[in-house]
Amino acid sequence: MKKHFFFSAVYFFVFLFAVMSVKATVYEVKPNTPLDTIAEVPWANLQPGDTVLIYWKETAYKEKWVICRQGTADQPITVRGVPNSNGDLPIIDGNGAVTPTNLNYASEQRGVIKIGGANIPADTMPRYITIENLEIRSAHPNYQFTDDGGNTQTYTSAASSIYVEKGENIIVRNCKLHDSANGFFVASSDDTVSRSILVEGNYIFGNGIVGSAFQHNNYTAAIGIIFQYNRFGAMRSGANGNALKDRSAGTVVRYNWIESGNRQLDLVDGEDSLQIRSAPEYRQTFVYGNLLIEPDGAGNSQIAHYGGDSGTTANYRKGTLYFYNNTIVSTRTGTTTLFRLSTNEETCDARNNIFYVTATGSNLALLDDTGVLSISHNWFKPNWRISHGTASGTIINDGTSVQGASPNFAGEAAQDFRLASDSAAVDAGTNLHTDALPTHNVVRQYVKHQTGEARPVNGAFDIGAFEVQTALVPSYEADVAARPNGDGSILSDDVVQVRRFLNATHTPDQTTDEFQRADSAPIATLGDGKILSDDVVQARRYQNGTNPKQFVGGPMTQSASRTPIDNLVANVSTIIFENARREVRVESASGSVGQKVTVNIRVDAQSDESEYGFILRYDQAKLSNPVIGAGFAGASVRSCNRTTAGQINCSIGGFPTNSPTSSDTGIGEIGTGSNQILITVTFTIAANAPVGTTPLALTNVNASSDAPVLFTPTAANGTVTIPAPDCRRGRDMRARCNN
Repeated sequence: MKKHFFFSAVYFFVFLFAVMSVKATVYEVKPNTPLDTIAEVPWANLQPGDTVLIYWKETAYKEKWVICRQGTADQPITVRGVPNSNGDLPIIDGNGAVTPTNLNYASEQRGVIKIGGANIPADTMPRYITIENLEIRSAHPNYQFTDDGGNTQTYTSAASSIYVEKGENIIVRNCKLHDSANGFFVASSDDTVSRSILVEGNYIFGNGIVGSAFQHNNYTAAIGIIFQYNRFGAMRSGANGNALKDRSAGTVVRYNWIESGNRQLDLVDGEDSLQIRSAPEYRQTFVYGNLLIEPDGAGNSQIAHYGGDSGTTANYRKGTLYFYNNTIVSTRTGTTTLFRLSTNEETCDARNNIFYVTATGSNLALLDDTGVLSISHNWFKPNWRISHGTASGTIINDGTSVQGASPNFAGEAAQDFRLASDSAAVDAGTNLHTDALPTHNVVRQYVKHQTGEARPVNGAFDIGAFEVQTALVPSYEADVAARPNGDGSILSDDVVQVRRFLNATHTPDQTTDEFQRADSAPIATLGDGKILSDDVVQARRYQNGTNPKQFVGGPMTQSASRTPIDNLVANVSTIIFENARREVRVESASGSVGQKVTVNIRVDAQSDESEYGFILRYDQAKLSNPVIGAGFAGASVRSCNRTTAGQINCSIGGFPTNSPTSSDTGIGEIGTGSNQILITVTFTIAANAPVGTTPLALTNVNASSDAPVLFTPTAANGTVTIPAPDCRRGRDMRARCNN
């Protein structure tokens, strides 16, 4: 591994190529820099862990492209917008967009950003791709673009802001998708099926084609798809599509705000994919914790359609729609129908929902016609009907509904559909269906707009999407002790607890917002979906008062498994040079069988590192009983988790001095210099360990300044050499030689 800079241009570029060939790279598309267009990103050569940062600028980026590469679970490929100081997202505009000439792919007319097949790059199944923080618009037959051959083309009627032709483990988060035929589109077929799609925290609105019912804000078909914390708005004026149309298996719609559309939910058959229809999860669909809002005059009077629409009834879902703890509000002056269940072989279990119409109660019908609907502990106005026509389906009513003139919302006129404390819906719910537990318990609730929070636990379920919190204790960033809800203060025990999350001693509680509180850096976005060394530093800044404490926000779930992303505000050359000057490495050592061996973990530092995080992996069959010791770099905090044999998860900090560039005198930094011993690790070599070398590998290496700014030092692995025994010495050695 290179330790010194060579100023010869030849040696420099050899070194630069070596670094970039093995390290994940951050590409920053930024005005007034050498990389100021999206086309200059090497889309055909992206590697696992690569990140493309697209910075906001005054005018839209009129560019379009394909992503046909593969990340991994630990190192996804991420395309991330960097908002301006007002939070405005960078705009990718398909109207007049140009495809880079160094890409070549089919179906350019289907989307602004395509995830799917290509000729350049070579075709593959795209995997582990994240797109976030972008406004993507205008893939519509009203608009044209320039393809990779320089030809002018028009978008098709099936075009979308993001078109997933095929893909697995795809995340679309905090994007604005509008002014297209379809907002978000995921395709599957008999031969190729998309899988594991997460649609989270987006605003999808204003899509569709005037006079047509075949384009939608969302149109998806996959095996395994989750919609959460999204805001769905009205369709394009005059368009007749649905807010959320889905043909998937394993559909989960939870904690969303879905307003307007021909229907709010159109959950129908996987007509294009036998794989989807054959998946066991095709028969179960979960819809919970949502707000479904029907304005007056907004298309079809039905709220949710479940089953199928292809006409081939044998392919319909013919399972159960689990529909619970939702709040439905219809302001239609005419009639409203809650459910259209396509055949009498479609079932819906509806419990703990508020079904509120501003018209008289008799304007509400439960069924369109067919299906089996079970209702329990829901809120209605009196005089609701089974159907506005002649129903051939069945309603199973256990008689537990709550009725009244109004649910008594906290602020109905302002669309604040939380419950007032004296609402009859408070504590009036029931237990969930056993099929929903534990995976689909109601543990969160929607927050206007595009985020969420932990749902309070106060006795029995409140009916509807919100739980009343009678004695609200606000949640703060980095307030993670005592577990799992914190105590309203940020003290030294909170810093320790974040370290314990970093070194995997503890895992954040999934039933609360504990992860969201622990993930506090960068402060500008209240987290980045990962718990790394900069989160420890940010917790210390809250604890020592450098930053005033803030209410919890930012990502609610982990976006990738412990993957460090370099400083978001550094440019590409800075990242490459910084990584070259920062290194964490294992110093190789040797030792005899049955004896102890001490390995040094050394660092090359720039004097602005306040915290280090890494995992050291070893062969547990040859090495055991690791003991962590102090190095000479001054780290007073050596928080290393050794409970999992074969790996040591470490968070190292507590340095005694401040560098001249320190931004927080209360948080010390390591001194500048190469070859400093950060910690030592002493192992016992197994008595039966074979002669030779055994590897010691560093992964997930990251460091943070006191700002905090996250760095990604290079990592250099080492070995422990177990030499052959000296057969001339000692009875044990002679015995080993004889064996």
